[in-house]
Amino acid sequence: MSPRRTRGTGGVVAIVLAVIVGLGVSCNGFREDEVECEQAVNRLRECCPGFNANAVNCNYSEQLDCSDTVTAREYPALSLDESRCVQSTACQALIDTGVCARAQNAKLKVVDADGGTTSGGRSEPVCR
Repeated sequence: MSPRRTRGTGGVVAIVLAVIVGLGVSCNGFREDEVECEQAVNRLRECCPGFNANAVNCNYSEQLDCSDTVTAREYPALSLDESRCVQSTACQALIDTGVCARAQNAKLKVVDADGGTTSGGRSEPVCR
């Protein structure tokens, strides 16, 4: 009788996540920017002393008026590029370059129906 081979679930999880991210929206309704933001926040929580992960909102939502017309869109506090930057930066560099502090204060970006930013705008990216 030959021994049974077992596979780690890490590879399977990575493949599933890659497919979800590649589609942009998973079957649970999560957008790519939401997933990447959540992963970045988890990295910040691990790397940045005292980082409050609950203070960074990674949700996307649409505000509707009474006729179900989109009046504004709220985007995650960390953009897709910022999230990827955080994930690929060494912990000490996140601390030394101020990314931890800027990320802690990141706010949702709200864009109205005309494309104007109504709140959450910032002059400096969290991570570059």
